[in-house]
Formats: sequence, C-alpha cells, structure tokens
Amino acid sequence: MKHVRALAAQPPLLREYNTNHPDEALRPADEAAAAWEAFKADRAAHAQLLDHLTRAQQGLCIYCEQRLVNAAGTLVPMDCQVEHVLPKSGAAGRVLDWQNLALACCGGTWPHHDDPSRRYQSKQNTSCGQTKDASVLPCDPRNLPLLDPLVQVAMDGTLEVDAACCTAAAVQQADVLRAIELLNLDCERLRKTRQDIGDDVRTAFVSLLLQIQAIPLTPLEQRHAIELFVAGRLQPDVRGNLLRFWSAERSGIGAPAESWLETSQALFV
Repeated sequence: MKHVRALAAQPPLLREYNTNHPDEALRPADEAAAAWEAFKADRAAHAQLLDHLTRAQQGLCIYCEQRLVNAAGTLVPMDCQVEHVLPKSGAAGRVLDWQNLALACCGGTWPHHDDPSRRYQSKQNTSCGQTKDASVLPCDPRNLPLLDPLVQVAMDGTLEVDAACCTAAAVQQADVLRAIELLNLDCERLRKTRQDIGDDVRTAFVSLLLQIQAIPLTPLEQRHAIELFVAGRLQPDVRGNLLRFWSAERSGIGAPAESWLETSQALFV
C-alpha cells in the first residue's frame, strides 16, 4: 500500500451523466447498487471513467498494487473494478461522487487466471475490495505520502508499518495496520508475489554493484549507473504505468530508490 494519485477532475462523461440524471446520485443508500448498475449501463461513460482512473493510478490497484493493465496498456480481463473508497451503501451521495472512486483489482477471486498472483486459491487468499466489503477504511492510500513511506515490504514479502513515518505524516500506526488487515494485503498469494519480486530486484541490484566494482568507473559514473537501474524499475513506462507491486521493487532497492524518488517526485504526484 502506497501513495496513489487521485482523479484530478471529474471525467467529462461522468459529469454529463450526473447532470442528465440528477436523481441517481441522490438515491437512498440502500439503492446504491442499483444506481451504480444504471451508470455502468452507460458504457461510454463507464469506459472513460476506467481510463481516467487507470491513468491517475498509473495502472495499479489502489490497494495491493497489482498491475491492472497488460504490456499494451489494456485492462486485464476479470481483474479490474471500480472501487468506492467509502462504501457506496454507507450514505446517500457516495455512489456517483467522483472523488470517492478508485480502481482496484478483483482481489484474487477469478480461478482461471494463468498468473498465480491473480488466480483464486482460497477465500483466505482474497484481498482488497473483496475483503474490505462495506467497511470504512481507516486510511486512504490517496492521502499517504510519496516520500518516507508508511508501509515497506520486508524480505519475506510481508508488509511492515514504519512507526516513525506514521508519526511524521500524522497518521495513526494502528489505522495503517487495520487497513492492511481489512484489505488482507498480507495474504499468502500477495506475500509470496512480493517476496519473489523483492528477491529478483535485490539479485539484479547486487549484480549491478559487482559489475560497477569490476569496471574502472568514476564515482559520478557509478552513481549514474545506479540511477539508471533504479529508474528502470520505478519510473512509469511509455504509457505511464508502473511495474506491478511497485513497493516491493522500491523496498528491494532500498536507499538508492529513496534518493531517486526525492528528485523524481513529479512523475508520481
């Protein structure tokens, strides 16, 4: 769980839908599901919303950081859904409020994915909106800081909450821990994937450092080589999307990743 960009503005077709159907947004909370299905029936508006959310979130699930798009930038079938950060059934007015909308994965609920990080394994291995359900999340990833991350990925793939960073960000550590629990972000399916990604990036980084030591490079050249490596793992691709489970890459690289991010914040905010 990391800092996620929110929508900067209401997508035009959602605004048009809300203008043309003013009563839909005001339907009672117990009719929220019906109001949402009515909006989804406007396929163009729904597709535009998905596109805007994908670009805002740089292709990742708001919660677990699963990549929601393939290499071509197309949404992965059966692993993408619009998430109401505050439950749409919790109060009137939430269901079509663009500031309450985000993009999430389907939480490991479809059994036919080839990728084990997406595939349904057991109820205990579902996550994100599927386990949050109608609960209110105690902290919103869109409000988390980019630098000095509150959550880091340990070598075994588990999520660790940094108490000092929570204090600096005026966020209760207990709220972050509760959010991880509600979203089941440490389920085995996600933990194992993050561990594998961390192992891969650490192996690649150590290999780079050994190469640097074996070649007569100046300190400036060494720093440049490290920065190129970090950028290759952390910066958005040509379509603006990040690598899956981006925080596992970041934590696996360590301090050089944090140094690079300090000078590259504009790519993420």
